[in-house]
Amino acid sequence: MDVTERGRKVYIKVLNNDEKNIENIELSEEKGDKDHANDSDQNDSEISTQARKTCADNCVCIGCLFLVGSVGIGSLSVIFDWLWVADMLRAETGLVFGPPSISIIVALIVMSSLGTVTYFCENGDKIYKFITGKDIFDEQTEELLSLFLEEVPEITLNLLLAMCREIPISYFQLIKAGLAIASSALRLMKATCYALGCKTTKRRRHQLRAFGRVILIAACIYTFATGITVFVFMYMEPKETNQDGRFYAPANVFGSTYNTERYFPNSGVFLSHPSLDQCQQDRSKNHNITGHNNWIRIEVMFTYLLLGSDKMEAVYSYNDTKAMFYVKSRRREHCYDIDLTRCSITPIRPTDCEINQNASTLYLIFHHTPMTSALVYGDVKYNATLTTSGQCSYVTGDFLGRMFHGHNYIGQLQYFKASYQVNTTLPLTYSSNSTAPMFYQYPQQLWNVSEAWRTGFKDCDMSGSLAPNPQPHTQLKCPTWKQP
Repeated sequence: MDVTERGRKVYIKVLNNDEKNIENIELSEEKGDKDHANDSDQNDSEISTQARKTCADNCVCIGCLFLVGSVGIGSLSVIFDWLWVADMLRAETGLVFGPPSISIIVALIVMSSLGTVTYFCENGDKIYKFITGKDIFDEQTEELLSLFLEEVPEITLNLLLAMCREIPISYFQLIKAGLAIASSALRLMKATCYALGCKTTKRRRHQLRAFGRVILIAACIYTFATGITVFVFMYMEPKETNQDGRFYAPANVFGSTYNTERYFPNSGVFLSHPSLDQCQQDRSKNHNITGHNNWIRIEVMFTYLLLGSDKMEAVYSYNDTKAMFYVKSRRREHCYDIDLTRCSITPIRPTDCEINQNASTLYLIFHHTPMTSALVYGDVKYNATLTTSGQCSYVTGDFLGRMFHGHNYIGQLQYFKASYQVNTTLPLTYSSNSTAPMFYQYPQQLWNVSEAWRTGFKDCDMSGSLAPNPQPHTQLKCPTWKQP
């Protein structure tokens, strides 16, 4: 073998050895890379595990807060639901405002019942899950049912009441609006928290489906906004002449200012009697329930509310040709002699006012019931007696103000608001070109309170009394004296 050939073989061997070394080096590098990658993956896994643990811990803390808040608000909501129902059932018919309609009361009772059931189901499941980690019901479905069976309908009903009553029918109505705001805010925070990634299992991600979450958030926003609107309507007074409002600053969150200026200026209690129809100029115009055009003002409504009058007396004595009207309150005393044949009215001094013993005499005594939660502006109640031929007996009345002696109709009491052209608060009015007193004319000078006393921002029909309410008979004296 020559040198050249032997040298080539040696070169090939060396080259082969070098290739093996290169392969060994590459294998070693690959092994090092794998070990480094494994170390990196392990570190990433530890960081991810730590992050998940931190998120889970945060979710547990937030879940605890949501649980405590939800149970607390839900408990208060159930309690105040039924206290609100109780106040609605206790509401009485008085000046301007009366109890809500039966349909509203029934609706509130149904909503409160559903709210009680959903409260126990929803919060019972939350407590069970917090203890065991397992759901009995789907959480999102529970919240949607709770919102749409109770909270959304109830806050809507609350808004409808607030639109028609600038003074709450119950303080629990305001408390319920506040709880609705708190509950919806809590649900929004919870939905936002989970939407931003506080999720521990795939099941949680499955529960908070996108469509259900959107519906839930929309309902919470509606509830929150409506609750705020209820408070605005309760603390913003509409003016009498337009729908602009003015805010007032209550002493506390439940403070209220009675909007007497909207309802009671020029308003009062008026009396009419069939004998006064003899002076009716046009007998074909029977505008009122009983066909009376001529009315006498017994008292101004402001006297009751602002001065606290607790008693007022009125006497109407009459026969076929003459009548006498006498009224006495804490601030004033008036007497008028009425000639029914000539339709003339003469003011006389109260000390000269006397009752004809041969006349029939209607005696009325009025009391103002103080303002309470059941009677926002209080109420005016009356008792009446009629003396005929020396026999005195009680008079009965109905909710329209009509008075009856036995089965015989003997007159009517009514709330009216005098037109702004009438510039007197006396029992009788005066024309611009005469000094002689004259009867108030309906409808020319008087406005029925069913039209005049429109309530709330919605200008709803007033739900109060059209006339003073008769009360159970008390021991009344029959007016047989010269001066009542």
